[in-house]
Amino acid sequence: MDKLLQCRQKIDEIDTKIIELFEARMDVIKDVVAYKLANNMPVLDASREVAMLEKI
Repeated sequence: MDKLLQCRQKIDEIDTKIIELFEARMDVIKDVVAYKLANNMPVLDASREVAMLEKI
């Protein structure tokens, strides 16, 4: 049972890191959107989306 609790604790720690990274990513996305709007660029870049999907 001790091993199970250790595993669950590790999962909780990883989940916390994932959430922190996701929040950081969202902050950067806000900067990208602001830049695109300020420079009259379309927010959606379909080629970038395709490249990212191929990457993962």
